[in-house]
Amino acid sequence: MKWSKFFMASIFIIGAFNAKLFANNDIDTSDAGSESISGPYQPHSSSKSPFSFSAFTDVMGKAKINKGLFKKDKVQFAITNAEAAAVFYYCPKFSEAASATLGYTNTYFDWDGNPHFNQTHFDTITLSLSGMTKRFDRWLWRGQIDINYDGFEELKASYFSYNLIMWGRYSFCQAVGLHMGFYIETGMRMDRIYPILGFDWQINSKWRLNAVFPFNMALEYAYADHWTFALAGRTFSSRHRIQPDYFGDSELFRYTNFGLEAMVKYTLGDIVANLHTGVTTGGRFKIANASNHHPDHYNLDPTGYIGGELDMRF
Repeated sequence: MKWSKFFMASIFIIGAFNAKLFANNDIDTSDAGSESISGPYQPHSSSKSPFSFSAFTDVMGKAKINKGLFKKDKVQFAITNAEAAAVFYYCPKFSEAASATLGYTNTYFDWDGNPHFNQTHFDTITLSLSGMTKRFDRWLWRGQIDINYDGFEELKASYFSYNLIMWGRYSFCQAVGLHMGFYIETGMRMDRIYPILGFDWQINSKWRLNAVFPFNMALEYAYADHWTFALAGRTFSSRHRIQPDYFGDSELFRYTNFGLEAMVKYTLGDIVANLHTGVTTGGRFKIANASNHHPDHYNLDPTGYIGGELDMRF
């Protein structure tokens, strides 16, 4: 079966299964602040539809390796994602819900004269199961598990990776929420765990501060109806196993970076879109053998980037 047909069929099956059962639900997460369990982007306010679609892209300029044997070599990174989601469980008494998401990500990594491998595009299919609940007084809890698959030629366990998020927000007062939780990456012999800590503060009707590491760091200003300007931080993290027919012998590759950006966001009903541009703080990437041993580390100079995001419910 071709992967493109599998992807479209899966979206149709998820949607058809949920349309009849949850067409009239009303899941309101607006009091949760601007956090998102899948990244720095904010899901917007309540919607009576169980279906959503989101997409984003970020493209970086070429950055120089700043030390070592390959100093001054240039590296370019870009990432594009699209995903469709549907709610399959909803309990209005506790504002409790669960959903399934099917997504596709294309990662581009181009290193002039790469001595390790010649693969430049990495395709990943992701199946996510997520849930939220307000059963506990003043708490909103969210959890998510992602199953990622990197190999498009045949199914192999070594090409799977997994992410797990558990995230809680405690309503300290009407204007302030406290956040705690953890984020785990595992699979492909690359395991990491990060704490989720911080707060959000609705300063007044115009200004909002989100200081939740590592997913949502932004100072937002609502300067007009439907329009918001923000100064924000953005985390980039990507890990892959090289396809064996790309001169890589199943090597492992990880890219990490952090950007500081300016963003303009537009909200109209169930549609949210933004454009952003910024500068990375440097970043690094690592290439190791198939068992994640004998890694080579490379540090990068800062570079500019530009991107956009779209989130809609229907």
